[in-house]
Amino acid sequence: MVQMLLLLGITSYNIEAVVELKVQLMDARTGTILLEYDKTSIKTDSGTLYDDKSGESGAELAEAFREVVKQIKEGLAADIQAGKIRTM
Repeated sequence: MVQMLLLLGITSYNIEAVVELKVQLMDARTGTILLEYDKTSIKTDSGTLYDDKSGESGAELAEAFREVVKQIKEGLAADIQAGKIRTM
């Protein structure tokens, strides 16, 4: 019965990749937290026997990680432009 369901294209797998990254900028002298970024990205995928993506294992996790890093970089750039962070 299971074999027949796979042949009909019923979902054979579900993937959920979750990345949460927390970055803190601290004053090295005082240890005070100056700014904090806590970002999360979730990527999901499902597939059947007919669209098997062999060799792409972990692609969802890599994509979620790239998205979180992008969010933090954008937040950091916005805070620099807003004058919250002084650059040399």
